[in-house]
Amino acid sequence: MDKWKMIVVTDRQRTRYDETPQYPEGLYDIENQVYAWMVPNGSWGESNAGLVVGEGESLLVDTLWDLSITGEMLQAMKPITQDAPIKYLVNTHADGDHIWGNQLVENAEIIMTAACDREAREMKPAAMTMLGKTGKTLEKLGIQKAKKVGRYFHNMVAPYDFKGIEVKAATRTFENEMALQVGGREIDLIQAGPAHTRGDLMVYVPDAKTLFCGDILFAGSTPVLWAGPVENWIAALQKVLDMDAGVIVPGHGPVCDKGTVTREKEYLEYLQLEVGERFKAGMSAKDAAYDIALGDDFSRRGFLQWDSAERVMTNTHVIYRHLQRRTGHLKAAEKLNILRKQALLAYKLPDAAPASMRKL
Repeated sequence: MDKWKMIVVTDRQRTRYDETPQYPEGLYDIENQVYAWMVPNGSWGESNAGLVVGEGESLLVDTLWDLSITGEMLQAMKPITQDAPIKYLVNTHADGDHIWGNQLVENAEIIMTAACDREAREMKPAAMTMLGKTGKTLEKLGIQKAKKVGRYFHNMVAPYDFKGIEVKAATRTFENEMALQVGGREIDLIQAGPAHTRGDLMVYVPDAKTLFCGDILFAGSTPVLWAGPVENWIAALQKVLDMDAGVIVPGHGPVCDKGTVTREKEYLEYLQLEVGERFKAGMSAKDAAYDIALGDDFSRRGFLQWDSAERVMTNTHVIYRHLQRRTGHLKAAEKLNILRKQALLAYKLPDAAPASMRKL
């Protein structure tokens, strides 16, 4: 991140999860009138956004998880956007940490893939508030497992305020690819899902050779497979490797190059193989996740050192679903049950980050 000029830096000395920041939070000039809003260290809700500026207008890539932090970002961008107002807001997928600030971007055309739009309309901010409240209740119980799950749930959402959010979904959708003209600049929107979610897309700026990947790419943070199949995600990463992109902005973590793309692809290919073997052996998804996460090979490959390494639990469950030909979307109760198992695995990985989500 030292390579890029900071235009605006926030005054935060710690991350949202009270970790030491790996780089300052704020607005970075990544050259060619392309900017990135970067939030360390790339954990839950610590997501990135982008701004591409043309002649007299601009395109915003994603908003953030709540109104306060989205407002802070938009205020930081104001010296740029007052002369180049945001004409387009492109959401890379439907997760709240990339979409729930949309209402603050007035007068912009909101563009998503059709699948993203459908999923966005199902997402309820109140569910995250309820997750935090459920966590606080479980923390008060005398049962150790319940306390662990409760702390994990509560601390996941504690840094954020979901009140007042009105979900603003697409005013325009597309499938496969779309080309936009933004103040004389061509911007390419490329559908990459279903992978992380049902409707992932990437934003490519050809004249700057810059790619905003959304959550197709996590840098230094464990990718989480909510939709899949995993083969789609691996194919999307290969597409990135084949593109003429020298600067890559992930959905979480620092600006990076194709080496980071290769590492994530290696992780997903590794899981595809290891989970598949355990599925064939008749192991349960939960036991398979524990076996992989606590194995020497997982640590030796460096995956244990990534933020939220326990997400292997969700990834394993979703890969199992596809191996069982259960391709329907995860229902809320299923997600919550998987997150419960993921929380308990987190306490078996005490040295992983963020520490606040795995210590009583």
